[in-house]
Amino acid sequence: MIQRKQTLYLLLAAVLTIVVMVLPIGRFEAATMGDSVQLYALGLVGASGAFVLGIPSFLLAISVFTLCVGLYCIFQYKNRKLQMRLCVLNMYGMALWNACFYYVGYVADTHTGTTFRPELMAVCPAILAILYFMAWRGIKADEELIRSTDRIR
Repeated sequence: MIQRKQTLYLLLAAVLTIVVMVLPIGRFEAATMGDSVQLYALGLVGASGAFVLGIPSFLLAISVFTLCVGLYCIFQYKNRKLQMRLCVLNMYGMALWNACFYYVGYVADTHTGTTFRPELMAVCPAILAILYFMAWRGIKADEELIRSTDRIR
């Protein structure tokens, strides 16, 4: 049901998840050379433009999982309790994504000769968590409204 505001939040979160997957979220800059490697959720892109899938594949896995759960959640509008659980699951997924992202930056800064610089898209998972929370709150309000009307009958 597209007219519900929580469905719009979930749809916006799905679109933003796709944006996070295709735009750069960080950059590794070498301390000695001027070359930098772009970090995407899909993989790494070197200075020559070569695409390497590997290191950030867990970021891709978490992004795809939360995207699928978010889209599934949109179509579960008749089962509000399940929708609420799925929104909470996605909030935890975004927290895990942020933890993995900062772990990648920590490892790059401490164990390699590069400096990690986050890009603007790195804040999108925090925005996604807020969108999932707003959707959860809207679903909860719908559930409370339904319960209150059941008591009146």
